[in-house]
Amino acid sequence: MPSYDSFMCPNCEGHFRVIWPDPLPSHYHLCSKIKMKCPDCNEVTELYDFLIDRITQPTDPSIPTVDVLSISPRDLNPDPNARSNYWQMVWSCGEARYRATYRPVKLPRSGSSPFCLPRQFLAARRLIDLDPDKPTLAKGYFVDRAIDDAVFILERIDARWPIAESTVSPR
Repeated sequence: MPSYDSFMCPNCEGHFRVIWPDPLPSHYHLCSKIKMKCPDCNEVTELYDFLIDRITQPTDPSIPTVDVLSISPRDLNPDPNARSNYWQMVWSCGEARYRATYRPVKLPRSGSSPFCLPRQFLAARRLIDLDPDKPTLAKGYFVDRAIDDAVFILERIDARWPIAESTVSPR
C-alpha cells in the first residue's frame, strides 16, 4: 500500500510530506534524530523519527513538502518523554501564538460598570477572524473566557442595581 511520512511543525502547526534523502544513511534508525526546516515559519526542528507520522494513503500532490536537513546516528538513550514533550511544545507554541494574536480583554478592577458589557461583545468579535472550520484551543479558550466574563459582569450589575418587584408592571 502506498504511504508517506507526515511532519507537523510544532511552531506553526503546518503539515508537510517528508522528503527523505536517497539513499538513507547507514546509521539511520527509528531512534535517530531528524532535523527539518519548516518552509512556512523557517523554524528548524529536530525530533526522533518515531514522532514522524506514517500516513498509509497515496501521496496527495497538494500537500507541501519538507526536506530532511540531517539524520543523526541512533540515540542509545532516547528520551522516554519525547512524545509528551513534543506535544507540549506544540501546545505551548499554539498558546503563545494565540496570546500574541488574541490578547484577552482586561476587566477593570474597580467593580462592575455598565460599559464593560459592550467591551466584551466587541472582544467577542475577534472570533469572526478565526477559521470557523478549524477547531483550535484559541477558540475554546476565548469563548469560555468571554462567557465567564459576561456572567461575572451581569451578576455584578444585578447585585448593584437590583430590580424591585413593585416597580415592574405586568402587561
